[in-house]
Amino acid sequence: MTNSPYAVDLHGTDPLVSLADTTARVLALAESWRAADFERSYGPGKWTGRELLIHMVQCELVFGGRARFALTTPGYTVVPFEQDDWMPLDRTADGPAALSAYRGLRAMNLAFFRSLTAAQLDHPCQHPSAGPINVRFILTTLAGHEAHHMPHIEAIGSGSQG
Repeated sequence: MTNSPYAVDLHGTDPLVSLADTTARVLALAESWRAADFERSYGPGKWTGRELLIHMVQCELVFGGRARFALTTPGYTVVPFEQDDWMPLDRTADGPAALSAYRGLRAMNLAFFRSLTAAQLDHPCQHPSAGPINVRFILTTLAGHEAHHMPHIEAIGSGSQG
């Protein structure tokens, strides 16, 4: 089984613990944002807070869906997605709507991931470029990806760029 490229962003933390932690941190920051905060970027040419939240919602949809398909579709092969192609599809969503969608989808996905047995987490599927993976890989990738974006959310929340 190939290791998730985002596993390094977890710094050894269990993916479920990381997902719960980052959820609390994102909500603690973004629930107090005003309209201008949602439109602030964490750096020149980088996504705004609203766009980051939209991206995180899209990842909840994709990775939660991948895990569900892997568990219910014999011989399932992951369909890759390109984040820069997806962003324009939801770019008109406002910040509060993106935050609400994140909160709801994360709650469902976290409950789903917490319910999985070891056998379900080890259930295999295929990725076109990573090769054989399993549901644990999908969970680790989602958790590591979000940990990767936490400094960006925190920079927006603090009003700084960089």
